[in-house]
Amino acid sequence: MKRKFTDNAPETHGHRWKFSLAMRITLFVFLANMFTMYASRSYSQENKVTVVTENASIVEVLEQIRTSSNLNILYSADELDESKSISVNFIDAAVEEVLDEVLEDQHVGYVMKGDKVIIS
Repeated sequence: MKRKFTDNAPETHGHRWKFSLAMRITLFVFLANMFTMYASRSYSQENKVTVVTENASIVEVLEQIRTSSNLNILYSADELDESKSISVNFIDAAVEEVLDEVLEDQHVGYVMKGDKVIIS
């Protein structure tokens, strides 16, 4: 007795292709996010600034950093102590190095995200 094959058999090939497509899309999104994070990190690390001030307020120093680096610096004036004078001398220094020094006595921290510096 011979068996007849019918068209009612389940199609596994289409299901496997859909799974493969989902995995490809997931991999693409993951890699795109990784490249974006790498690019934003390198942008802030490659910025070099020159800041030379004597007896300046923290706001004046932050403004010099902003104009030297084209970074957007976001902060609340309530969180910064503007009564202290700051004297700094940085020539072609990394932004992180300058911010670490300038914000050392301010009891605040900062986060760099792309071309933004958020001080809180």
